[in-house]
This record gives sequence, C-alpha cells and structure tokens, in this order.
Amino acid sequence: SKFKDKIPEYAKRFKNSGYSPEQTAGILGSLFQESNFDPSKKQEDGKGFGFAQWTVGDVRYKALQDTARAMKRPITDPEVQMQHLLTEVNAPTIQHIENAWGGRGRREQFMGTNSVNESTEAFTNLFLRAGKADMPRRLKFSNYIYNLIK
Repeated sequence: SKFKDKIPEYAKRFKNSGYSPEQTAGILGSLFQESNFDPSKKQEDGKGFGFAQWTVGDVRYKALQDTARAMKRPITDPEVQMQHLLTEVNAPTIQHIENAWGGRGRREQFMGTNSVNESTEAFTNLFLRAGKADMPRRLKFSNYIYNLIK
C-alpha cells in the first residue's frame, strides 16, 4: 500500500515529538486499523472520516477543517491530517487535552506505556476511543510497524 512507503516518515515525526518506538508503533498501528491511512476514508455510517476517523461535525472535525484552511489545502490532504493529528496527540493546549484526549491525565497515562501492545491498547482506548476496536488485528499492525521502525 501507499501507506507502507510512508511508515518511516510518519514514524520519524512521532519519534521527533518524543514518543518511543513502541508508542509510535502503537499510534500508527491503531491509526492503520482505523483508516488504512486513507485520508478520504469514511466510516460505514458516515460519521468517521480520515486517518483518525474524526467524527464529522464535532469540535475535533471542525478543528481539522481549520487546519486545512490554515494550510490552504483540502481536508483530504494527508499532510493536513498528519499535521493536525500530531498537534492533537501532542496536546499543546487545554482544548486538546479535553477534546482530543477526552480529559486530563489520559495523555500522561499513554506516555507511561512501555510495550507495543500496551501503547496500542492505551492509544485506542484513551485517544481514539474506538467503537469497534478489533484489538487482535490492531496489535498485529502495531507489531508489524514496530519491526519496521525500531
């Protein structure tokens, strides 16, 4: 897939933001499960959109639209989504802590993870809050990615 070629680049950006290889693999494997890194991917019910399956119409989706406008690119641009995702995950403001992570202490909980599996489960539960997690498949993706980037 086109994503496979992007793994090193995406991984480098998360690692440069201070995430361990295990955490980076957990993030990227979880996102791959959500969207196959297809920036146009829509959930079957039409509610989820893009890399992180942002909920269409909610505050985080509107923030993604703002990022696209600021970058003067379409919302389906993978660079817009990666830039926005990095900002959400890094959570520089209280709004990011509340909206992206769903409250205080959750990002810190993720940052305390040490293994690929623990990071994948924590990112899925604390950040993505996925409805249908399919954790075995997600863990397979994360471990595959870890072996490429470690």
